[in-house]
Amino acid sequence: MWANFHGTGRTLISKAALLLWPVIAGTVILGAQPNPDYRFLDEQYTAARFYTQPLDSLDSKLVAGMLDALAERYGDHFHYEVAGHSVQKRPIHLVTLGRGPKKVLLWSQMHGDEPTATGALFDVFNYLMMHRGEPFTQAILDSITIYAVPMLNPDGTRQSSRRNAQGLDINRDARDRQTPEGRLLIELKDRLQPDFGLTCITKTPAGPWAIPAGWRPSPSWRPPLMLRKPIIRCGCGPSRLRW
Repeated sequence: MWANFHGTGRTLISKAALLLWPVIAGTVILGAQPNPDYRFLDEQYTAARFYTQPLDSLDSKLVAGMLDALAERYGDHFHYEVAGHSVQKRPIHLVTLGRGPKKVLLWSQMHGDEPTATGALFDVFNYLMMHRGEPFTQAILDSITIYAVPMLNPDGTRQSSRRNAQGLDINRDARDRQTPEGRLLIELKDRLQPDFGLTCITKTPAGPWAIPAGWRPSPSWRPPLMLRKPIIRCGCGPSRLRW
């Protein structure tokens, strides 16, 4: 299964994060409610917004600085590590949140020119920590463990390129495993044994995506995590990473 984050600029980060919430919470409490109401998430998220920089300023140094800031703000509640390095030896970080039995692995910026979800993830990190003592957030953190790679392709991000420093598309490296970034993602899958995997992809068409203002799921809609056969894969195409 997968979740795509559609956006062409900073203004859509909040909508990307709003789309992420039902996915994260799908195995917890929202899926058990006959008519879940997501409006309070939008309101609280706006108050908890953390990422405020232009999207084109994102790079590995900014990611490291934001992770340090969250760790300083929330102490032992927020944990991250350097999981590996890119071709050009830039760090690739792994954030761990929650303590639940269900494991969710997320990764953003597999393509360096798709930054929207990276900003959204930092907003979500801050929200989960800021509201960790509230019942809704406690239910999430007690039910699932979130593993998140906020920037898988820091070299491509530096060059605003889809590909990594080898000129390879990480999302097409499933068979040959030539990229250290692709190998790291597979190693994380093997080590963490997640129940679900979500790739955070930004679509960039010629015009802006038509996400209506005030968008909400319909009462009959259910989050993708409710699927009974979670297939961890990323992106699209015949050679996408499949496990």
